[in-house]
Amino acid sequence: MENGKQDIRLIDWEYAGMQDPDLDIAMFSIYSLYERDQIDNLISIYYENKVDLVTKYKIYAYVAIAGLLWSNWCEYKRLLGVDFGEYSLKQYRYAKVYYRIVQDEFLSHQKGENHE
Repeated sequence: MENGKQDIRLIDWEYAGMQDPDLDIAMFSIYSLYERDQIDNLISIYYENKVDLVTKYKIYAYVAIAGLLWSNWCEYKRLLGVDFGEYSLKQYRYAKVYYRIVQDEFLSHQKGENHE
């Protein structure tokens, strides 16, 4: 209670854990079906426009991993009779696209730095 006013806060503990907060950025992004420019904007807001390249690509890697996780979960549920429609495919696309982004952009950038 502050100044006679009481705040109520709702906390969703479903996926609570001691983990890298950047995973939450990635998960929020894929749950929201964000495009790359929206993910970049979210990262910029979270890090107040001070994110380093390694962290940004780590979040992209988390997007890829999370997309694969959820596309596999959707396939498992489909076998049990629950169809998530396009959601499964969209999650798989995150895995495919963001793996390629990390592989092509970040790792090739890292290799270029090592040869200079």
